[in-house]
Amino acid sequence: MGFGLLKDYMPRIADDTAEDIPEEERKRKTFPQRKPEDGRFNWSEPAKKINDFIRAQTRPYPGAFTTFGDERLIIWKPRLGNQRLPFRKHPGSFFQGDNNQ
Repeated sequence: MGFGLLKDYMPRIADDTAEDIPEEERKRKTFPQRKPEDGRFNWSEPAKKINDFIRAQTRPYPGAFTTFGDERLIIWKPRLGNQRLPFRKHPGSFFQGDNNQ
């Protein structure tokens, strides 16, 4: 549907013949602006859901985070437990690796 609209309207926009159709205010949907807290993930969720959430929050976005004591830890690159790690850890454990890992 989107491709069809582009095909039909791009020439009109280019030659300035596209009609301006105002949006109907009553049909308009708005969403709240993203808050920093929206990047917090929940360790009680399934690993796949956490993994997908973190991947969706990575650069160029502010990143997914959790807290450890009073520190905020931003997770940029998750790994699911079925992937090979240099050592075994239990769910929710942290390890610091270099940027190539």
